[in-house]
Amino acid sequence: MEPVLSIVIPVFNEEKNLSRLYSTWVRAFSDLDIRYHFVFINDGSTDDSLRLLETFAAEDENVSVVNQSNQGHGPSIITGYKAALNAEWIMQMDADNPYDTDAFAEMWRHKEQYDLLVGGRKEKNAGFYRKLISLLSVFWAAVLTGKFFEHINTPYRLMRSTDVRDALAIIPPDSFAPNIMLSMYYIRKRRRIFVAALRRQPIAVVKKSSMSSYIAAGAVKSLFQLIKFRSRL
Repeated sequence: MEPVLSIVIPVFNEEKNLSRLYSTWVRAFSDLDIRYHFVFINDGSTDDSLRLLETFAAEDENVSVVNQSNQGHGPSIITGYKAALNAEWIMQMDADNPYDTDAFAEMWRHKEQYDLLVGGRKEKNAGFYRKLISLLSVFWAAVLTGKFFEHINTPYRLMRSTDVRDALAIIPPDSFAPNIMLSMYYIRKRRRIFVAALRRQPIAVVKKSSMSSYIAAGAVKSLFQLIKFRSRL
């Protein structure tokens, strides 16, 4: 029987957080009586992440693992979305699992009235330059779509797979920020968007999100990709 919900989770060196993430969300989906399937994308992890994911998959038929050389966060998400299209709904979250499950439960209750449901978050662990890039992303997306949407790039999102399939047809596979493009797709198509408040929870390893040459280059690349993507909408 096909899952109702597929959960896409890109993973890079998250061995300290994966077990808690997995057990927490299995319990949440079971409590809500949801037929679910995890799609983990191991993006070239150099720690014990792959072994843990393979253990989950061996013990649980509701888990799939895609193992690949390091491609980056954006391409990994796209790979996961393509592998998750068999479900009616797709959720995407980050592997460090920094937020609790309450927002998802609220999103799930409202899913029939909306097309894109996201968790509203604040970048508390981000450095100044990373926060600046996030603000610029929101700004440029607003310029390109004509609508301000603060949570344009949140990784805590629930979407209809039919919409994701249509959007993927015009999203390049090497996109640095595919979730921004997906949000732009929903905005330009005038789809119904719901925002639920996120509440942070303690995690095993807090990764300080800071500026790097990869992030800086990706931000520039992303801007040009977003402009090109806008012309396709």
